[in-house]
Amino acid sequence: MRLFFSLLADFIGRKLDSLREADDFKERKKIFYQVIFWSVCGISSFIMYIPPELSVVEIASALVLFFLIIYFAIRAVKYFKIL
Repeated sequence: MRLFFSLLADFIGRKLDSLREADDFKERKKIFYQVIFWSVCGISSFIMYIPPELSVVEIASALVLFFLIIYFAIRAVKYFKIL
């Protein structure tokens, strides 16, 4: 799980570095608004696709399983030296 979070942190760090390197204030503002827009879209679509009859425990376990699947997929790709 640590590998997944380190890859995620590395990706976010690269995006933030490009934001810091942008000299133009308009470019920074544009990137900031894009991040906010896509975050709101992702969170709202996640909430809208949850069926109303699911409990909080089922939703939490689905999220944990999702991250475990992503973690093991990344581990398998690294094991076979594809990534």
